[in-house]
Amino acid sequence: MSVGQLLYQLLIFPLEIVIEAVYGFSFIIFRSYGWAIFPLSLAVNLLLLPFYKRADAIQREESDRQKEMAPFLTHIKKTFHGDERYMMIQAFYRENNYKPIYALRSSLPLLLQIPFFIAAYHFLSNLSPLSGFRFLCFSDLGAPDKLLSVGGYSINLLPILMTLINVISSEIYSKGKALKDRLQLHGMALIFLILLYNSPSGLVIYWTLNNLFSLVKNIISSLPKPQIAACIAYSLISVSTLSYALVFYKGDPSYRSFLLVITFIFLVPAIRMLPEKELGSSAKKKEKAHKTKPAVDTDTSSHHKCFISGAIFLSLLTGLLIPSEIIRSSPGEFVLISYYRSPLWHLAASLLLSTGFFVIWLGLLYYLGSRSIRKNISCAVWIFSIVGVVDYFLFGKGLGMLTSELHYSALSIRIAASEFLINSCVVVAISALLFLIYRKFRRAVTFIYPLLILSVLGMGIFNTLKISRALPQIREVLSHQTTEEPSFTLSRTGQNVVVIMVDRGLSPFLPYIFQEKPELETQFSGFTWYPNTLSMGANTISGSPELFGGYDYIPQKMNIRKDEKMVDKHNEALKVMPVVFSEGGFDVTVCDPPYAGYSNIPDLSIYDDYPQIKAYNTEHGQFRDLENDNADKELIWRRNFFCYSFMKLLPLFLQDTAYQEGTYFSGDSLTYVQRASSMSESMGYNSEFMDSYYALSAFPEMTVPTDEDSNHFLMITNSMPHNIALLSEPEYEPSLIIDNTEYDR
Repeated sequence: MSVGQLLYQLLIFPLEIVIEAVYGFSFIIFRSYGWAIFPLSLAVNLLLLPFYKRADAIQREESDRQKEMAPFLTHIKKTFHGDERYMMIQAFYRENNYKPIYALRSSLPLLLQIPFFIAAYHFLSNLSPLSGFRFLCFSDLGAPDKLLSVGGYSINLLPILMTLINVISSEIYSKGKALKDRLQLHGMALIFLILLYNSPSGLVIYWTLNNLFSLVKNIISSLPKPQIAACIAYSLISVSTLSYALVFYKGDPSYRSFLLVITFIFLVPAIRMLPEKELGSSAKKKEKAHKTKPAVDTDTSSHHKCFISGAIFLSLLTGLLIPSEIIRSSPGEFVLISYYRSPLWHLAASLLLSTGFFVIWLGLLYYLGSRSIRKNISCAVWIFSIVGVVDYFLFGKGLGMLTSELHYSALSIRIAASEFLINSCVVVAISALLFLIYRKFRRAVTFIYPLLILSVLGMGIFNTLKISRALPQIREVLSHQTTEEPSFTLSRTGQNVVVIMVDRGLSPFLPYIFQEKPELETQFSGFTWYPNTLSMGANTISGSPELFGGYDYIPQKMNIRKDEKMVDKHNEALKVMPVVFSEGGFDVTVCDPPYAGYSNIPDLSIYDDYPQIKAYNTEHGQFRDLENDNADKELIWRRNFFCYSFMKLLPLFLQDTAYQEGTYFSGDSLTYVQRASSMSESMGYNSEFMDSYYALSAFPEMTVPTDEDSNHFLMITNSMPHNIALLSEPEYEPSLIIDNTEYDR
């Protein structure tokens, strides 16, 4: 990971995650990639509002300070020269407790925009669904708008409109300020015009809406009674949200309840502003009284300690402990077969992301907030920390198999009603108790946090060491992966014995398959179907040894050999048929022996003692575009470890919403998650299914026919049925968008 990637993961990617989540939720509500940009802009700007308010206050304070010092500095510059002038200015600054670097505080509102701009630019510029999407007068949200053509040249009007709005907003904001400040704002408007002129129109729409929000904010601030105007604005947003939820929204009822919650959230500031009087002498007295309070008191100090400790704890919990628990369970699943990179890198990326989210950005929100906001944030972090620990360790277990992309085999999270009710009661009770503890016994909180941090850090280090000890075996497995293209020979004249294990394939489906595809029944003429067969094990790892090795490897017989390791007995079963046929003069090929070496990526070294046996792995991306596939996987791991961890800390009634069928509101999840809206409709691909599908589709390429009178044995496993996916009928082929409703009869 380069320094640039490290800084991006720490500073920008947390913001991109937030932007992506808001956009994903907005898309679910509006079902339009274009309209989803509008609530995204509103949400991000409202999120930034406390930042901007505090930044504006700091800027005003700096401006007033400079105006106060200006006459003295002017006098010094006129009177003194050279080193003497420099020394006098420095002495003057020291007397006034001022440092020249403080001048940067006047640029704080502009500096705050930069990381948000980078995050939004990267997200919307690379959002593949925008490409080719028509919206209003825009033919393609993934390309410049080109709304005006003159003499064969296209002019992008939207960036120009964006700049005009920005200039007007800047004029209102900088009214009465120095020319330097006004030029700075107009210069930034020009820079954004240059940067965004040829950008995708979806991104420019977003930034235009941001400027429009800024314009409205500045107009409200310039009014004689800004609080009344702000109250009206919040009320309009609340009424609009309520109207859409009750009248226009036709989707999942659970999301309607979220819209109603959002309505209430916007009503809160509106109601709070109703009794407030205009900004006059009373407000100034409050501000003056606030300034006369000690900068640091015991109460404020305890809030600081609690927040910092809580932010560090949540960073370690979501960035180290939970991801390390996942990787420790099966380290080989988080290593790319095409090139080795330690899965500990994924831990580092996850820890950077969680640190950026909780320590840096939440910390900045805390720092820029008022005393009451700081107190509320610190208390909320305390409650979320403990409730999250309870949710993670005690609830939401047994949700199914977790894939390497951090989604369950079942798309939605299904929780028993009893557990749901118990969790809700526990969360409410614990939250009330924690709130009371924070209000009455805050010193105890400052003692509890270090214990929690040390516990999480200790468990995380333990998991990391366990992962490290598993890495040599993984490297050994990968070293036995041949770069040779998988192939097997079948003879037209000799004997061919083919054993295919279709993992999780259901024998009772066979008559229905033949009924729908009669040509298959003809092709399978001469084969025997045994309908009354059962596996000796409930899982692949326990059911496959007896399939490949015979009755000597059923669980009962294997358990008799107590002095031998299970992995050795498992490997022995996988070698029975290949060795027997090899000794019988057959040319032997083995593909994907399940859990060979008890490794998710089959350890082909179990056949090293038999050089005449050819062994390949085919289901781990060998037939995909490895370069793009690896990049996608790395991005998934960079993102989803944190998203999964955060989801597991939520109360159960929120987990399925955050989970989003394993996408965690990702804008580009269609390459690795198939989202089924019904039994007949879906969008996207199941990544693991596609690996098995590509391997199965490559059978003709892997097969080498020969006319020699030779005998050949092939033992191969394919896991396509194991990874459930909806296929397009009647061909039963994977497709990005599937609609089989016309066949539902």
